[in-house]
Amino acid sequence: FVPAFLLIQERRRRRMLRHTEIDFSIPQETALAVVPAPSPAVKKGEAPDSPSPGQHGMGRLARRRYAILFNLATCSARCPIAIVVLAVLIVALSLVGVAFEVELDTGLPTIFPDDHNQVAGKEVLAKFGDVKDLGGTEPTRAGAACSPQLAFAEDQQSCFMHWCDATPVAGTVEGVEAECWRGPTEMRDNSSLTWTEVGWDNADCFYMTVANRLISPFSPESDRWTLAWRGASSSWLNWTHRAANSPYHRLTALAPVNMEEWETGSVYVSELWMDNHQRFTRAQIAPAPEDSAPYCRIATMCSLGKQTCQIPGWRRMGVLSVPGASPATTDAPPRALQSFSRPTWVPSTVAERLRVSVRVVYGLLSPSSTPLVGPQDVSWAFDPTYEPSNPWSQRAMHGMCADVHQALQVVSEDCWPEMLRKFVQGRDQRFPSRTFDEDVAAWFYSNRIVASYRLWFVDKKVRASTMLFEVNVASNIQSAKALEYMKLWDAYVEAQNAKASTTGNRAWHTSSLWVRAEAEIAIVSSTQLTIILSA
Repeated sequence: FVPAFLLIQERRRRRMLRHTEIDFSIPQETALAVVPAPSPAVKKGEAPDSPSPGQHGMGRLARRRYAILFNLATCSARCPIAIVVLAVLIVALSLVGVAFEVELDTGLPTIFPDDHNQVAGKEVLAKFGDVKDLGGTEPTRAGAACSPQLAFAEDQQSCFMHWCDATPVAGTVEGVEAECWRGPTEMRDNSSLTWTEVGWDNADCFYMTVANRLISPFSPESDRWTLAWRGASSSWLNWTHRAANSPYHRLTALAPVNMEEWETGSVYVSELWMDNHQRFTRAQIAPAPEDSAPYCRIATMCSLGKQTCQIPGWRRMGVLSVPGASPATTDAPPRALQSFSRPTWVPSTVAERLRVSVRVVYGLLSPSSTPLVGPQDVSWAFDPTYEPSNPWSQRAMHGMCADVHQALQVVSEDCWPEMLRKFVQGRDQRFPSRTFDEDVAAWFYSNRIVASYRLWFVDKKVRASTMLFEVNVASNIQSAKALEYMKLWDAYVEAQNAKASTTGNRAWHTSSLWVRAEAEIAIVSSTQLTIILSA
């Protein structure tokens, strides 16, 4: 409607303008008169003051186009007010329709992809409902985490669970054969009724009570197990079972036992059962009153599974078979406990002077950005979340060395957690270390030259560390291939951080090869852009 509106304005302007003519044939007082200027005659269908199209050599198609445009302009000139009114009505109706249909979006803008936790988390949260009344939902069981070898009445506690260090059971058929261990002999003082350890010799004992606990991933048959255990213990101890004085054999379920493989942190859960105490007497010895004869007791433990509890100071008794028992069948193969795996190394085909070194760093934070002008305010800082004294952090650092795969092409490694592990175990201690600060200081002073460039100490505590990997990659490879290889380390370190706890999950890697490759790519890209802009 803009052309029609402009046409209306033009007509209004023209009505206000008149041509002035002076007529000298009339008296002087009326000599001056305003006479409208005559309009030139315009033929129908012909533009005013316009030359004939044919005068300019226009073709038939051009003349038709000219005529169509002229007729359209003529129609618009005849009714410009109607066109403007119609256009205003259409705009007004459109605005009214938009006003009624518009809705205000009160939600947050979608800036995350569908698989991001900010989006997926809301979908998971929507599946849960609110609970206003929490009555009756408190835990119905409470107690202590007990050691599974506490087998006698005065040792019993209200145990919510049992916990021990795991050790693999080798050479037995799960569900059919059980490996059994025993603790030292305890003798009762008949006057004070207290118990005292007397070692492993039972020669001074006259009567013996044997308590047994069974670790089994399934519910065993009480009769078969007790008969097998009673016969095996009589043979191992060389004592005679007193059937008349022993209670009826019955297995009682206890709180489950959690067996932790300390090096890897893997936890295996199994059922724990208690057998009634069995009483024995020394073979070929005449009976004597129990209240006056030397009375002893022994705690034992057996396992029908692939793992058992490692109890310090206990001795292995032997392996017993349960008659009529069937091997245990599970949907998944049994998981045998293993020590740390060794890394997968590859043979070197690159000269030593050309081999690339990759460093993995813990405990240091690099700057996340670089200023456009001026020096960097902070070049690096210690990571406040890094706690190498935490066993899970030690497992994560050792796993960074032990889990390297063949695609990384590692030829050799300089891994201080593995060195510390051998040092600690050489002192008959276990790794990860609960006394990390003391152990790492002892290792440092025993081999200061090796350890000095691997660890950063602040106030006699490790604040940062590094480990070195030599890889079968040449330092002069193409930049594109170097960046592709760098992506393998990105994925590996990211995967190791994902498995680690918060005290050791911010490791990062660096290499001179990454610096050289990224610089070359940046220089080439900048040069190409400069050439394109200058052209």
